[in-house]
Amino acid sequence: MADEPNPLHEWQECRLTIGRFDGYLADTRKYGFTLVTVLLTANALVTPSNAAVDRPAVSIVVMVLLLALFMIDNYYWVMLRAAVNRAKDLEVKHERITWKLSEQAKNSHATDLVLVFYGLFVAIAALIPLVALLSRKPIEVGGLLAVIAAVLVEAAAMFVVYNLVEHPTSAVSHFVNTVVPQPRSTD
Repeated sequence: MADEPNPLHEWQECRLTIGRFDGYLADTRKYGFTLVTVLLTANALVTPSNAAVDRPAVSIVVMVLLLALFMIDNYYWVMLRAAVNRAKDLEVKHERITWKLSEQAKNSHATDLVLVFYGLFVAIAALIPLVALLSRKPIEVGGLLAVIAAVLVEAAAMFVVYNLVEHPTSAVSHFVNTVVPQPRSTD
C-alpha cells in the first residue's frame, strides 16, 4: 500500500510553485510593459513617411502584442491562483502565511490595477494614430475605421479571456465552451 502524501512536503512544493509563478508574472509584466511602452513611444515620436498607413498599422501590431501578453499573463495568473488555493487548503489555520499573503494581495487591488494598465495601453495605442489621423487634412477614414475596429476586437478578446479565467461558470465562458470544439479524450 502506498504511503499517504506528506502534507508538509506538498505545502512546501506549493509555496515554491507560488514563488516561481509569481516570478513569471512579474517578469512577463516587467518586460512586456517595457516593450509595449517603447513601441508606443516610437510610434508617437517617429515621423513616418505615410502616417495614414504606418501609425494605424504599428498601433494594431502593438494591440496584438498586448493581447498575447494579456493571454500569457492570465495563464500564469491561473497557475499561481491554483497553487495558492492548494496551499490554503493544506493550511489548517487561516492565520498562516498563504492566507495572510492572499488577503493582503486581495486588499491591495493589484490585479485590478494590472487590468487598468492593460486598458490604458490599448487606449494609448489607439489614441496615437487617431490623433495623427484627425490632425491631417483630408482625414483618412480608412485608417480611423481600422483603428476603431482593432480596439473593438482587442476589447472583446480581452473581455472573453478575462471571463474564461476569472469567471469560468459565466455565460461568456459557457458560450465559448459550447461554440469552440473541445478536444476529445483518446480513452
